[in-house]
Amino acid sequence: PPAAAARRIADVAASARAAPAVGLGFADYLRGSALPAHALAVFRDLKGAETTPNRALLYLTTACTPCHLAHLQSCWPESIRRARDVLAPADVLLYAGCGNHGVKAAARWADALVRLPNANVSLAWTRWNPGYQEGAMAALVVATRRRWFDMYVWVIRANPDVLVVDHSALAAAFRPPTGAYLYTCWSDGVTLVNTDFFAARPSAMNSSWWGRGLHLGKINSEASAVQVFRSSIENGTAVLTAGLGERSNGPCRTASAGVIHCHARCGQQPWGLVIGQTGPVATSANNAESIARHSPGGNASGNPRGPPERVEAEVAALKEKVAALEGELKDARASLKAVLEARPKLD
Repeated sequence: PPAAAARRIADVAASARAAPAVGLGFADYLRGSALPAHALAVFRDLKGAETTPNRALLYLTTACTPCHLAHLQSCWPESIRRARDVLAPADVLLYAGCGNHGVKAAARWADALVRLPNANVSLAWTRWNPGYQEGAMAALVVATRRRWFDMYVWVIRANPDVLVVDHSALAAAFRPPTGAYLYTCWSDGVTLVNTDFFAARPSAMNSSWWGRGLHLGKINSEASAVQVFRSSIENGTAVLTAGLGERSNGPCRTASAGVIHCHARCGQQPWGLVIGQTGPVATSANNAESIARHSPGGNASGNPRGPPERVEAEVAALKEKVAALEGELKDARASLKAVLEARPKLD
């Protein structure tokens, strides 16, 4: 990294070491309790680009797992370059709710951000992580309270292990009157809205619902998202896409319309970092090919996927999958509509 960025990375490492442990409960935070002083450190514009805010914000959130770091280092740079009309111009803000286990890796996260092709990259670092479901929503509640989204036309929220491998559907959704681009998922007979990835106009989100949605009697981020985007869903300005195309119980995952929840790099150890020393190039040929393999047009070199008969077989299989997805999406819309109609209307 340039000298200025290297100094900022060193500042991140120092702040992470000094950050206090936080025992604040998520319910208390929702009721209005504040994070302790110095519990959240925000490092704006790590590259020193001094650019004006873009119209879109890529908001990445993580619990600081090695899997997430490996994907941020190895996959996101190429994914962003390929989405040159959507992700490449965006500002990037990474919210790292690392608990106590990620303190020593703070510099690696900052370095991975600096290596992204985006001009303006920022980091919000805290040891506060109130839990699996609660932590996912804490990143959104904090952003709302601190008004991080207010200056943007669109916010794209993603986990680092959820990749945009084909941005065409997302780009198409960025046109009026669309207010939100959402993936649905199915859990125990209920259609929910995926929170590992979504894109929305800030005005399309009723963020007071984060942390208030229940599924099977417990606080649930996907159930909260149904209410957060309820107005957009009901007025038809939300684009809904079936995340998996099948009604299977279990964690909400996305693997359709160019967005995949991918654990391909989870077995890969993130590479280390010595401040001031250049690390491995994040977008190696292997990583570029890994992204290209899931993208339209074949492999990283642009050659066809294979012999014509293989391509025809793939096309036929994809057509069958599209037909199945369309049927599932129709059922998901009906189920989601029924859920919303069964809930009491907001005043």
